[in-house]
Amino acid sequence: MVSIADIPNEILHKILKEALVASFNPEITDFPPPWVFVDAGLAPPHRPLSESYVYPDSIIGTLFAFKVARVPSLWRDIASTWPYAWDHVVFDLQEDPTPFDEVFTWSGDRPIRVYMFNSIFHPQPTVEMELLEAKRVQKILASLSPHFRRCKSLIIYTTSSSSLPPPGQYFSTTLESTALAFLSLETDIPEKQVPCFDYLGILPLVAPPALTQLSLTGAAIMDLSWEFPQWVNCVPKLTFLKVTTFSFSEADPESVDGKPGKGTLELFISIICRIDPDHIHILNVSLSYDTPLKDTPQTRPFSPNSIHLNNVSSPFLYVLVNWMNCEETISMIRISNSNISQQQPTTGIRVLIPGKFLELENITTCESVCSILGAFHSITLKVTNCAGFDDAAIEWLTSNPDTLPGLWELQISDCVNFSTQVLRLLVKTRAIASSKHDRANPTLPQLPYIGNLSIWGNCPALSQGEKVWYKRNVETLQVSWISGDRYNREYFTNDRDSCPMGLFGFDDSDSDSDSDEEIFLSEEGRESCGERNGGNLPLNVD
Repeated sequence: MVSIADIPNEILHKILKEALVASFNPEITDFPPPWVFVDAGLAPPHRPLSESYVYPDSIIGTLFAFKVARVPSLWRDIASTWPYAWDHVVFDLQEDPTPFDEVFTWSGDRPIRVYMFNSIFHPQPTVEMELLEAKRVQKILASLSPHFRRCKSLIIYTTSSSSLPPPGQYFSTTLESTALAFLSLETDIPEKQVPCFDYLGILPLVAPPALTQLSLTGAAIMDLSWEFPQWVNCVPKLTFLKVTTFSFSEADPESVDGKPGKGTLELFISIICRIDPDHIHILNVSLSYDTPLKDTPQTRPFSPNSIHLNNVSSPFLYVLVNWMNCEETISMIRISNSNISQQQPTTGIRVLIPGKFLELENITTCESVCSILGAFHSITLKVTNCAGFDDAAIEWLTSNPDTLPGLWELQISDCVNFSTQVLRLLVKTRAIASSKHDRANPTLPQLPYIGNLSIWGNCPALSQGEKVWYKRNVETLQVSWISGDRYNREYFTNDRDSCPMGLFGFDDSDSDSDSDEEIFLSEEGRESCGERNGGNLPLNVD
């Protein structure tokens, strides 16, 4: 019987090359999803990669070469002749990287991207586990060092923070970082307090000219900025900055020079204000103290273009908001996985922060929803998978017109705890208040109302009468409502021009529950709102 070992090298080379080409997937334009790892015989990362990280020039979307290189040495030799197959190099830190000691030479002079991760999460790693992980990271970095000038992205996600390299070395002349565009040094179990890194030999500091995305632990960025204040000046203009896991210490009340103290939120604000990224993502951050907010002058107003606060504490949110510049409008504010308690009078937010787009995601309590909505102005509100967005939260919005006074577009996705009747009352109440205000105060700025309502996913379905009601108010309100799962989905829109015949699911002549009195605006009110929406707030929004 002829075995695969008897196949001539030339034929084997051609077979494997054809298999590689067959595995190309040009539809994968970001980092390979878990199933691509599995297909290559690799265990996928236990934690998804950051949503910000994409490959703008990915061409093959496969890890097939890793499957070939992990079999016999002959196959590895063949795979090493495919330079374009090694542009993306992945290392599972659960495995010995020795078979891939020369992997960075296999790509020739092509740009490379490196990702180290753990396929298994250990919440309480032993000392032996930490030492082994650190040893493997150091071994891979030693192999990468001669080729670092070609490295466009370096992502290291470890179990222990002690396995991460000092971030300062990537801003020094010890490494040629001319191509590095994305640097991410994260860990499952980071230090919550400022550590002591070994910075021996990293001076002088220089700016990586291509760097646009940076992700560091809070401890790392705080320590680096404290030990080397000039480091901030070496950070080029970033499109994305992520800071993970830190507990800020309280400022020293006896400080005589007025400078921010080590590990304080004031120092952190000064850092990110000087870096001034387009988007900042803050994950798992809190204050180590819970004292009344001091009415101190904020000398560095925080004005991010876009911010994502993920799993942050109530005191941190309220203090951070008071650092924000209330005269600057934030394009996007996203708050997720955070339990925010009602603000106390002693820690209340002095001003509301204006935003164009506010998103709440995975907010589980009504109190948290109301507390967050009470801190921001926004033209558009998106609520995604929020158990706390229930009838009580909507009724609170209805009875508090000063909350989100500029709200014009409401998007709700995968929320099941609200009723359609309570939501309709919110829309109706705000529209009536807007119409009355504009007629009574024709010389004052016009009062916005909810003019665009979009519902989709696992949400309550509309009744026949509610469909008729929304249809009758099409002149002042655009509605798109998609409820149910992918197997049993119901579509509704009150705009016939954008919807096929029969999609509305109701008969105009059958209005069993709504009378003409249920229409929320009179003809006069409709004309007023129509004129207004023909100006600054157009109705027809995609």
